[in-house]
Amino acid sequence: MNCHAQIWTNADLLEPVRHSWATGQSIVWTKVHDLPDYVYFNHSIHVNKGIGCSSCHGRVDEMPLMYQESSLQMEWCLNCHRNPAKNLRPTGQIYQMAWRGPSSENPVWCEGNDTPGVPTAQTVNCTQQDPAASGAQVAALELPNLPGAHPAFAAGSNTGTAILPAALHYTKFTDQESLGKYLIMQYHIKPPNELTSCDTCHR
Repeated sequence: MNCHAQIWTNADLLEPVRHSWATGQSIVWTKVHDLPDYVYFNHSIHVNKGIGCSSCHGRVDEMPLMYQESSLQMEWCLNCHRNPAKNLRPTGQIYQMAWRGPSSENPVWCEGNDTPGVPTAQTVNCTQQDPAASGAQVAALELPNLPGAHPAFAAGSNTGTAILPAALHYTKFTDQESLGKYLIMQYHIKPPNELTSCDTCHR
């Protein structure tokens, strides 16, 4: 009411807000993204594994009124789990609604390391500023059909880029697919065939 005592003071849409303010009764909220009771969805695991808000909820910052952009049906969930690379981003960009992934005009540089006791997603440092400008070493290695690689680098996928095993070695990414495949390995994301327990998604 700090705002709406000054603007839109007679808007019908805001009558529930005015009524709540006058009576002290809570507003009855209508959930826009409402899953069935038998569905178990854990926001934290998705956020910590590089799934941004807008990947599921859409560009809520551009919605005059909130609406459900994605179906949230099982097939929609499975499609993402089958190919998470298209939706993964650096954890520093989780809440950035306008994130569009790297391109040749706007590359992303990432550097990963294995720090014991630290969540996997937190061991990856990504930047949209060229680290070479600050003296960091940059490496970009194309590794098609690398033996023993994560399924993301399966035969036929020649866009995979891997990082050199040294601190301060950054890999440059110019497309979302390559960045996503790199983050799959860094975040230790399980492929769909390893999600064998029903209670992962269902109560």
